[in-house]
Amino acid sequence: MSKFLNVISEVQHYKTPVPQKYDFFPLPLYGGKYMVTLLVGGGVGKELMQFVREVIEVGRTPIKFEEIFAPKSAHNAERDLHHIKTSIRRNRVALKGCIETKDKATEKSQFNLNIKSELDLYISIVHCRPYLGVRCLNPNIDIILARQNTEGEYLMLEHETVKGNVESMKVITKQKTEQFAKWALHYARAHHRNKVTIVHKRDVYALADGMFVDTIKEQARDFKDLRFYTMSLTNFLEQLIKRPQTLDFVMIPNLYGCVATNIVCGLLGGPGLLSKKSYSDYYAVFEPAVGSLATQLEGKDLANPVATLNALRDMLAYLKMEKDATAIDCAIRRTLSVDKIHTPDIGGNGKTSEFMERVKFHIRNFFCSQPR
Repeated sequence: MSKFLNVISEVQHYKTPVPQKYDFFPLPLYGGKYMVTLLVGGGVGKELMQFVREVIEVGRTPIKFEEIFAPKSAHNAERDLHHIKTSIRRNRVALKGCIETKDKATEKSQFNLNIKSELDLYISIVHCRPYLGVRCLNPNIDIILARQNTEGEYLMLEHETVKGNVESMKVITKQKTEQFAKWALHYARAHHRNKVTIVHKRDVYALADGMFVDTIKEQARDFKDLRFYTMSLTNFLEQLIKRPQTLDFVMIPNLYGCVATNIVCGLLGGPGLLSKKSYSDYYAVFEPAVGSLATQLEGKDLANPVATLNALRDMLAYLKMEKDATAIDCAIRRTLSVDKIHTPDIGGNGKTSEFMERVKFHIRNFFCSQPR
């Protein structure tokens, strides 16, 4: 008998999720439309997700959103998080905005980490490449960052032993690293990446980062067509800034991956351009690569929608709606490189609404020239 997912989690503490196995079952499809969780997020999230709905409507994409608003405080966080995770478990695919709270005093305010850990979204992928016409610090970047997403320092295992002394734990397990390595290496092969760089800080974390590197090398035996290199974190960051063209596919632990993602976004023009894909064995979550509420931009019509639109594109590609994904990608590129509408964060003075009108125009033209 098939074992289906219990919407009430058996995991009491999200730091130690219970691994479970389920038989395959298809994505929810109702009346010819996929049901997808839309986690609106805070800050400018409401404005950006409204543009997402407009793009779906213009392209007549067979998607129906189950809309959920992010928790605003740690109060009732358990109930709100249960609602979010139940929706993602039910739909198995989510488009997500940034969720943060002003209350940083409790664990319950760490919503993003909670969702990633309890849903076991153990890998995130960020494809880093420049946009033609967008001013950037280094145009020679075409790197895929594969980041371990649930372990390392992000487990938030810390305590104060005595007043003034705080201990924090970094946890790396062989099981999770094997899981991460297999998925990442298959992804590298499928996307024709043959040079894999494993980033570590083994000189400081001899056991933790040592296990990370050694476990990936063990899995590498099954991938004879790939070339493997190890690189310390300091050398990697220097290479990333000075000679990024020497990097191809990067496998990196959680915290280092966060740092690398932010640096690459800065090199390519800003945090409003790149998207991130997070996967478990059963779920997929798509969101901007750099989580920011950008509350200072609320209501000003100045937010950059590109990262959110790229997350939508990635989601449609995952659902095998290649034509819809291509339409969005082409529309973004034409708006940036041909129309040259740039929001202030990437050196222009364009409005978000102006940008989106051109994106929708190009999507309509795409489907007029290439009907479904």
